[in-house]
Amino acid sequence: MSENATYEQMLAQIDPRIGVEYVFASVTELPPDVEPVALIREPEGITIGVTLEEAARAGLSTADPYTIITLSAPGSLDVVGLNSGIAQVLSSRSIPANIFSGIYHTHIFVPSKLAAEAKAVLEDVSGQAKAWLNM
Repeated sequence: MSENATYEQMLAQIDPRIGVEYVFASVTELPPDVEPVALIREPEGITIGVTLEEAARAGLSTADPYTIITLSAPGSLDVVGLNSGIAQVLSSRSIPANIFSGIYHTHIFVPSKLAAEAKAVLEDVSGQAKAWLNM
């Protein structure tokens, strides 16, 4: 995707793909042999997102799993409104979303029990964007 991609162009090409399950946990230090997909340092502790297997191995709770949905459209950190638009459409269906943007892709963590519905919603939005752009 070009650096000047519009919001609509990004939506049209998101092609959401369901990945594996993760859990989020708060730790005071990173457990050994754990490679989090996400790590956020806050004054209260370190929030990590790890696979269910890593969480179990590290003695962390595996309750409340989240499934990652990766948007296949090449990422662009400067496209205005993509994350907020995705959050808005998912929240309109009462689907919580934890959105992480990387340099290459956008990743959305949703409760595992809602992953299939979230993917369908994202595919629908992408289809609408394709129609707006006559793709």
